[in-house]
Amino acid sequence: MFVFAWQFGLGTHPRPGSFLPAMLMVAAFTVFGLGLLGAAQRTIPPLRRRLRARRYRHRRLLASAQAEERCRLTMDELCPFGWRADITVRSGPADPTAEEPGAEGMRVSLEWTARGPAADPTPRQIWAPSVTAAFEAMLADRITEETLAQIELQALSEGAEWPES
Repeated sequence: MFVFAWQFGLGTHPRPGSFLPAMLMVAAFTVFGLGLLGAAQRTIPPLRRRLRARRYRHRRLLASAQAEERCRLTMDELCPFGWRADITVRSGPADPTAEEPGAEGMRVSLEWTARGPAADPTPRQIWAPSVTAAFEAMLADRITEETLAQIELQALSEGAEWPES
């Protein structure tokens, strides 16, 4: 402490009567440190909350994008001749008086069609609360359709008429 005071010219080496400047310097550094600590306590927690919220939002968007990409890749495997989807996102709150089949809380409409020689050309429409949920519902619909087609082929190969009357 005394060396620091000597470097800034607050006094020379300790001698009788030079104790007061050193104590004033200790008090000044204590007040400065407490002020710095108080400022840090006011600014760091909100900053950490903001960074945490940004990180959470980034993770949620990344997970959504990855789920959507997985659905697209799986649909590409299930529809070897291709598929087409039209996504419509409604803005604002859902209107419960609307005539649409998924009006209550559903904001995304996904209409999709599989392409190919054996594909049904009828477009299918799915309502969901988000784009990712719509893609997952479309994927579940296509998997169900594929499973039913395999069951039908197996039944026909065993000699059963499909559907049995």
